[in-house]
Amino acid sequence: MKSKMKIKIKLVESLWLLAMALFIVSCAKGVDDSETFSGGVTNAQLESPEEINFATTTNADGSENLKLSWSVVMGAGGYKVNVHNMNDPVNPVAVVTDSIIDGSSMSFAKLEDTNYHISVLALGNEKLNNTDAQTATEKDYKAFEAVATIHEGESLAEYVNNDMPDFAQNLEQCIVLEPGVTYQLDAIADFGMNAVTLRGDVENRPTIVIGTDGGLVTQGGLKIKNVNIDCTEMSAKGVISLSSTPSEALTTTSLGYQGGSLMADCYIINNPIILQGCNLK
Repeated sequence: MKSKMKIKIKLVESLWLLAMALFIVSCAKGVDDSETFSGGVTNAQLESPEEINFATTTNADGSENLKLSWSVVMGAGGYKVNVHNMNDPVNPVAVVTDSIIDGSSMSFAKLEDTNYHISVLALGNEKLNNTDAQTATEKDYKAFEAVATIHEGESLAEYVNNDMPDFAQNLEQCIVLEPGVTYQLDAIADFGMNAVTLRGDVENRPTIVIGTDGGLVTQGGLKIKNVNIDCTEMSAKGVISLSSTPSEALTTTSLGYQGGSLMADCYIINNPIILQGCNLK
């Protein structure tokens, strides 16, 4: 009996040692970064990723992050990422500065209605004798597309009435006002059937001073975001008015609404009229 027990114990010990040996070999291969991620790229001048991709993720509190991802560059030792807030293209604001990422993705807090410029640079790997890429891959993230920027000294009413392109009703165009600039509106700016966002900078709002004969008129929907509006000299027309000669395309008959005599003389603007982040004096 004793000899049989010894044979069984030796057999168990042998199997255990064999399992440990296999485990150690497996782990050794798993942590060999140079073998796994080099792809055979050594002694090379690297190039930055071909493409940067965007995805929006939502946090538990309702806030959002912008996730960046890119293809792996074989032989790279990491990536240098820079992100700038481009709402004021003349004065970009750094959001992420020279962040070194050991992977192929990263996230940062996404501000509402904010454009970003992103750059990703592939870094070298000393162990593989690979050097940094000479140029970064760059890409813009567009939360909105500015059709025009009204610069300091230019007339908002003149642009809207004479130079603004007519868009299809299902397309929205964005007119940007420069940060901190004051605009004098002494005439009616009639947006017509165009759906428009009139946008200022949330950190440094521009101001529209509406004169006695000034005001904004729309039939297509209007959003005003992050703008101070000075109404102290304004007449009784109001900041936003509807056209005195509305389009027949907006009648309840044309739109197919049924409501009897109460709806007979009505005009309906389907796109919203919104004031967001605005101060009115």
